[in-house]
Amino acid sequence: MHQISPFQLPVENLSVLLGRLMSYFGITGRALNWLRFFLTDHTQYVGVGTARSTAVNCTSGVPQGSVLGPLLFAVYVSPVNNVIAAHSPSYHQYAHDMLYVAVRPRTNVTLKPIFECTDDVSQWFLENSLLPDPSTMLCGTPFAV
Repeated sequence: MHQISPFQLPVENLSVLLGRLMSYFGITGRALNWLRFFLTDHTQYVGVGTARSTAVNCTSGVPQGSVLGPLLFAVYVSPVNNVIAAHSPSYHQYAHDMLYVAVRPRTNVTLKPIFECTDDVSQWFLENSLLPDPSTMLCGTPFAV
């Protein structure tokens, strides 16, 4: 499986993203067409002050530095909530690439369910062409993090 960073979705995953925009969030018509145009056939360059590099064609991904980038990443990974919910912890997913799993402290709780949850989340990321980054998954009690 080809593994890539969250913002560099291959072309086949762009159709998955657009499908999630429709099915999970009800985005259709002109808005969906605008997003399809935004995500395909774009160029990118680096600018510092008045200097600017040569523009290059981008064949995949969300334009780096775009305001929509973090939101579209959150849309793409939105189904991961089903994986987490199967383990029953409360959680909060940040818009960029951070996942915070909160567990309510109990006297006889082991860490095994949390480890199983993070393993399943990591597996979901791999199956969806994303590299899981353990440093962006925080687990703890609501008071400890």
